[in-house]
Amino acid sequence: MVYETMKRKLMSTGNFDNLTAFIVGAFAKGVATTLTYPLQLVQSRLRAGTSIKPLLKDIKSRPSIAFRGLEAKLLQTVMTAALMFLIYEKLVRLVLAIMRVKMVKRQ
Repeated sequence: MVYETMKRKLMSTGNFDNLTAFIVGAFAKGVATTLTYPLQLVQSRLRAGTSIKPLLKDIKSRPSIAFRGLEAKLLQTVMTAALMFLIYEKLVRLVLAIMRVKMVKRQ
């Protein structure tokens, strides 16, 4: 959602190239990871056998616990997502170019 919103705004100004796709993809993944990380942390702790009440009590008393390990997660996911968005945009452009060539040949 963040990626598509930023992409639309930048495309309307004509400023959406490969580097921009990479940067916007990295930013969008950073936002998504930061927003969902506390929920992922709770989920993984519940799978490990921690009961919900003490876990929520810990998070309430020290909110920073909800973001412990976020830096490592961002390092793990942001670059991968940025590359994925860059490759996606390149493939979309390639497919559209091929489709245009086929349409021109038919006419």
